[in-house]
Amino acid sequence: MRPFRGIIDARDTTPHFAPGDPPGHPGHRARRRRRQWPAWAAADQALGTVTVQAARQSEAQKASSQLAEIPGGTSVVDSEEVAKGRTATLQDTLGYQPGVFVQSTGSNEAAKISIRGSGANTSPGYFREGVAFLFDGLPITGPGGTPYEFLNASGVNYTEILRGANAFQYGALTLGGAINFVNHSGYTAPGLRLRAEAGSYGYQKQSLSVGGVEGDLDYYVNLDNYRNQGYRDYSLSRSQGVVANLGYAFSPKLETRLLLRYRDEFHDDPIATTLDQIKHHPRRASATAESSGAGSRRPGSLWLGSKTTYTFDDDARLTFGVAYHDYAHNNSPDSPSNPSYWDWHDLNLRLAYDRIDQWFGHESAAPRIGLRYEFTPQLQAFANVSRSIDPPVSWQYSGSGPTLPYVRPLVEQKANTVEIGIKGAQGIFDGSLSLYRSWVRDELFNVQLIAATASSAAVTGAFNASPTIHQGVEAGLNTRLWENDQGDQVRWRQVYTYNDFHYRDDERFGDNALPGLPKHVYQSEMQYQHHSGWYAGVNVQSAARTAVDYANTFYAPSYTVWGANLGFEAPKGDWKVSLDVKNLANTAYVTAVTPQYDAKGADTTSLWPGDGIGAYVGVELRY
Repeated sequence: MRPFRGIIDARDTTPHFAPGDPPGHPGHRARRRRRQWPAWAAADQALGTVTVQAARQSEAQKASSQLAEIPGGTSVVDSEEVAKGRTATLQDTLGYQPGVFVQSTGSNEAAKISIRGSGANTSPGYFREGVAFLFDGLPITGPGGTPYEFLNASGVNYTEILRGANAFQYGALTLGGAINFVNHSGYTAPGLRLRAEAGSYGYQKQSLSVGGVEGDLDYYVNLDNYRNQGYRDYSLSRSQGVVANLGYAFSPKLETRLLLRYRDEFHDDPIATTLDQIKHHPRRASATAESSGAGSRRPGSLWLGSKTTYTFDDDARLTFGVAYHDYAHNNSPDSPSNPSYWDWHDLNLRLAYDRIDQWFGHESAAPRIGLRYEFTPQLQAFANVSRSIDPPVSWQYSGSGPTLPYVRPLVEQKANTVEIGIKGAQGIFDGSLSLYRSWVRDELFNVQLIAATASSAAVTGAFNASPTIHQGVEAGLNTRLWENDQGDQVRWRQVYTYNDFHYRDDERFGDNALPGLPKHVYQSEMQYQHHSGWYAGVNVQSAARTAVDYANTFYAPSYTVWGANLGFEAPKGDWKVSLDVKNLANTAYVTAVTPQYDAKGADTTSLWPGDGIGAYVGVELRY
């Protein structure tokens, strides 16, 4: 914001009021007092020119304010906050977000991610489904789902999370909603930035970015290099990437932007293992991993986007976007008997017209039905009713395995959802609380039916389920526990997610819980921030046990993992340093599971161990 410059008159210390103010109102007294002062007093009492500078909002804060107007569950992750610790994986980016379950499962960028139970039944190594992913509002998700090599938040300014139908503004109709990565531009990341991270298990990451503005043109380029030996044996991962965008403003009403992402990746895959191995030998790869050549080679994934926006006189906007995605996958390239090669090409077009209209004297949201009630400008209650549709992804038609009663033909998954909640700020608190219930029909399941062996690949199958229920609670609360006049403070943030996903009178499984996600997940961090730039904190994540199979005969145990961080950010923002310690107690735990059809109570090779204790250092310089 530009500073306000003006003359402050010492005579007029009480606000002015309209002529209709009642007699005796302070405004009348102020005006009478002003009229009674002699003319010579005006010259003596006038002060010099002063500058009043309002606090500048970041782009992430602006986005958070805009999303607050949506009558449903939304949140924003500021990449500056993420950069206070390790920035290796999607788990680092999306931690502490209500309703979002994301767990990394190795040294590569694969992760188990689910919102409101979407895609919970898939393996961490599969393409993401049930959540739409976007860059600057342009789709990365295609007919095959979402490959994970771009889901590392490189070059991202902030990330929008819109749960369920609250993602409709981006055309997302999925049960889980959407995650929109908003890239840096020459305006948000000017100058040169250098960042390096290193840590346990051979972790290394370096990035260099440069951005700027030249007249009506702005530019941004980010280069990064990643290598990680990994916590487990046979889990080497390495990749390099480029993020770039170029924007041009033809006029205050018309602007366009070109975006590019490129990534080259290779990783070994230690694959899932048993609970017994995780308890006693968590760093060992599965017995069949190396002999089967498990792993993947992405020889060069390319994503190109173009977005042009015209703003009308009434602030309505017309946006036209194009996104092209080219990604070849060489799966198990070192396999002696079962290598596979996929070559994907996706083209997405987006045409959107956005405007705010009045409906019965209130701002409308269409076509979903949503209502907001503001107790104060900072505190609101909301409710919405919506319908979601998830089509099968293309690779689900190529699944192998025995014929089941549910298997073919595959149809789209449909759900009706009701959501109510409250969000906002009051005193030392700010946060949100959402309760939702989804009635799902033909839910799409992809499940490993038979585990891999030394001589054969895993047997998988996709099928539509009988009716299911997804319901839960998404709660987040930030509290300023203490602060002083100098700006020192202690903050406590907490996130709780309740996942209740189950069958509805299935012929075989009754009302069994759906496998893949824990019913209760709690995250918490308490951090001390000193006004000079130092900060230190402790954090914890706790999860309940997780059903592994649809028959509910085998469970991954509950766990609690502690961490800590320490860092310094220079007051001018030109450099920062951080130390991030994960899993302080070196707990052996199951971070994610690959669901089974019926484990019959046996300990199966479908569990993924979390990393052991690790320390990670980051240094960033800006010029």
